[in-house]
Amino acid sequence: MSNTYQDLDLTAFPDAIDRRKIMVDPSTEDDLVLISQFNDLIRGGNIPDAIYLLDQNPRLADMCFSAETWNRHEDMIIAIQRFWQSNVRQYLVDIIKFKGEYKPDKAYEKYDVVLSMLAEGYQAFIAISDTVPAGTPLLNASYFAPLTLRGERGVTGTGLAWRGAYDSLTIYHHGDCVSHNNRLWASSHAKGHSGNEPAENIAEGETVFWELAFKPETTIHANTILEDELRRFVKIGRDHAGRVLTANEDGDVTPSALEVGSLWHTGNLSAGLVDPSGGNDGDIYFKIVG
Repeated sequence: MSNTYQDLDLTAFPDAIDRRKIMVDPSTEDDLVLISQFNDLIRGGNIPDAIYLLDQNPRLADMCFSAETWNRHEDMIIAIQRFWQSNVRQYLVDIIKFKGEYKPDKAYEKYDVVLSMLAEGYQAFIAISDTVPAGTPLLNASYFAPLTLRGERGVTGTGLAWRGAYDSLTIYHHGDCVSHNNRLWASSHAKGHSGNEPAENIAEGETVFWELAFKPETTIHANTILEDELRRFVKIGRDHAGRVLTANEDGDVTPSALEVGSLWHTGNLSAGLVDPSGGNDGDIYFKIVG
């Protein structure tokens, strides 16, 4: 009987593994004689002698499917279903432990999950060995298995993707566009990269990650991005004396007399001076249009 499921008398699961009964087919004359004797006793209503015949001939019992045989299988199936419903599903949730960023100087245990920056993005790995020594590379298949897969980067589409102000911790890809040091820059490197500050004067032989896309006459502040019918605007401010101002938290800047609709174009990028608010909020915007 199962200690866990005491209402199931014919199974020991999950406290122990049930021993499966091996059934056999009749294969000799003696087998046929025993079967005939058993059937005659049952038909004659002599149940005690039929049970005695089974007890004295274990092979006969292995050739007969009794109610106990079927009930044993039913109890085993019910025990497995209950165990899955109440234990296994939560066990699968609890056994996996997220450990955050992979640390080479740290040892891990089986089912620990870590993240690492590989192949242009974060990928997750799960420990598959009972113990993982410190310093074990994530690509060692004896200790780690990948949980996420990353394919080859697809063909770059046309145009630029606006990514806001440059951030040294962000991974940029070919065609990404950022603002930095009063300029707009387009990522020209074929692979993802981070920590490469856009600059105009690149020494000969150094890898080129950015190309200057737009150099405006006024300072661009990309700290505020507004969405207006899927159009993107970069917010700036400039007073009447022509001095460029960064917008404060309330957006209080004095608009200049620059002509709305004026357009600059450099390479694959165009920016036009627009005022999406209709001139009511006192701010000036550049709209990235290409």
